[in-house]
Amino acid sequence: MANDEFLAREVLGHGAYVCGRRLDGADVRGVETGGLGALAARLGLRNEFEPGDPAVRESIAFLRRIGARAGDIDDADVLGADWVVHVASRRREAVAEITGEVVRLLAPVARVRTLTGEIRPRNYTGAAMDKTTTTAENRR
Repeated sequence: MANDEFLAREVLGHGAYVCGRRLDGADVRGVETGGLGALAARLGLRNEFEPGDPAVRESIAFLRRIGARAGDIDDADVLGADWVVHVASRRREAVAEITGEVVRLLAPVARVRTLTGEIRPRNYTGAAMDKTTTTAENRR
């Protein structure tokens, strides 16, 4: 019987990758993205590449593809993305607000794919097994 009662389940943060691939013939120069910086600042998101405490999970990054290589999971939208916006925050609503705005801005000129997820603590089987064994011994 699998017992995972000792595994951590809390959500430490939320994250998203918004992948955009320019539509054929679309002029991306007309996309007004200047408001994204102001929105990110209002939401308390800092540039992911600025020096500072890496443990802070309130960040945003604007990435441009130079090259890409297929991984274990085949995903053409990620592999072919011209741009990726990465957002991380402890607040789900901050991630949703900024990704919604990125999608709204890029939708007329790009195929957009958003991948979202939760940041959770790492669980190591050894620690869980040790806790399970200790608890079982205490029940005897």
